Amino acid sequence: MATMSGIPYEVTAETLHPCQVAYVRRDDFLQFVGKYPEVYQGVVRQLSTLYSGACEQLRTVGLSASAPEKLARILLEWSADPKDTKQSTQIKLPLTHEEIAEFIGTTRETVTRTLSEFKNRQLVSLQGSTLMISDRPALETIGGV
Repeated sequence: MATMSGIPYEVTAETLHPCQVAYVRRDDFLQFVGKYPEVYQGVVRQLSTLYSGACEQLRTVGLSASAPEKLARILLEWSADPKDTKQSTQIKLPLTHEEIAEFIGTTRETVTRTLSEFKNRQLVSLQGSTLMISDRPALETIGGV
């Protein structure tokens, strides 16, 4: 994104293990995509996907009124391509409670408490990091979907 827009990249990265990073100069990359239109189309598709994801995250975090609504929306988003079982939709939680909290703009305690409320209402169940959505329509109501 930064290469195409010409503005500095706003994010840093940290590796967990030693790695080797290859650097491509901006001018070289722009010359390459200019020469190969199919690559340019792929770049545009990728940027569109990133933009859509950012908009969805803004809707989830910025337009949701409550923590339960935000959490319900993110769980529903993660289960958009679910593994369905006979009784429920099954997803592998990709983040810890702390990371989910950061993602939706709340605290870890609120995420844990809200998940417990969802479990008590039999909307979801958890087995390790696998979450089963057993009452999707009720979760959609909470999420305002």
